[in-house]
Amino acid sequence: MKSDVYFVRISSADKEERALALKKLLAEINHFTVYKKEEIIPVKLTIGDSPCVYNLHPQMVKLVVSEVKKHQARPFL
Repeated sequence: MKSDVYFVRISSADKEERALALKKLLAEINHFTVYKKEEIIPVKLTIGDSPCVYNLHPQMVKLVVSEVKKHQARPFL
């Protein structure tokens, strides 16, 4: 089974810049519309050293979770 992978190049570790890039990505792909009402949607996280720019800041997770909830699905971390 193939999965789509989306990539956004960000030149900074600034949380606000990363949040803005994620918002743009979520608006562009509009991927969460395929989920059914009350469907449980897993949100995969990488947890590690907090200074590492590759780990998701809780603000980023909140953006994804709120987008899933907008479509009446149930996020699972």
